[in-house]
Amino acid sequence: MIAAPPAIIIVPLASKEQVLHTVNYVVSKIKQIGVGIRHVHSDGPIYIQSRNSKDGIMERVDVYIASAGGDFANVLPVREEIKEGFIERTGIVHLVQGVAVVFRYKLADEPQLEEVVIYTAGGNYRDFKL
Repeated sequence: MIAAPPAIIIVPLASKEQVLHTVNYVVSKIKQIGVGIRHVHSDGPIYIQSRNSKDGIMERVDVYIASAGGDFANVLPVREEIKEGFIERTGIVHLVQGVAVVFRYKLADEPQLEEVVIYTAGGNYRDFKL
């Protein structure tokens, strides 16, 4: 497992089947707690952000790739920007082929998971369904 701030975790697994099994397990747990989930697919590479901002938004990205299946993801350097005295950090993952799960939290008053987005990239994941 490789982690990069603000919150990007790359989890290499052996096969596409293990990736799908792991993601389906995560989806089942998210559905149990009643958080909205949506799915976005791209046949080509996509860039996904993980950020923390002054308005209390914090995101975490878990990327699952199949080592033997030719999946690939790359984490870009973190970008920092000072906004009204707050250091806003943005991390970006370049997902060429694989699955990314983005957890979007609102940390105002009481921390709350607001939304989860499942991104699939590449032809191997075209048939993925929630």
